[in-house]
Amino acid sequence: MDEFEIKPIVESILFVSDSPVRLETLVEILPESNKEAILEGIHRIKREYEDLAKGMELVEVAGGYQFRTKPMWAKWVSRLKKIKTIKLSQSALETLAI
Repeated sequence: MDEFEIKPIVESILFVSDSPVRLETLVEILPESNKEAILEGIHRIKREYEDLAKGMELVEVAGGYQFRTKPMWAKWVSRLKKIKTIKLSQSALETLAI
């Protein structure tokens, strides 16, 4: 597997993961490749997403790698994640009161 195949595979894995993906995990998932090639793919992705026209960035966090919204776009993304009020039934309120 050459480095041009690794980048989109790593990018796909990182995109669908809901938590940071450790380098060791990527090495396990891609036994056809080596650690250095995977790291090169990660660095290429990071450079590509540094472009201001991109809404996300690849960050190293909690011992792994994860796509995150760039801080400059966070206020619009937070509109999607607005907290909705939860209406509880009378019986649920009584249970909480106990």
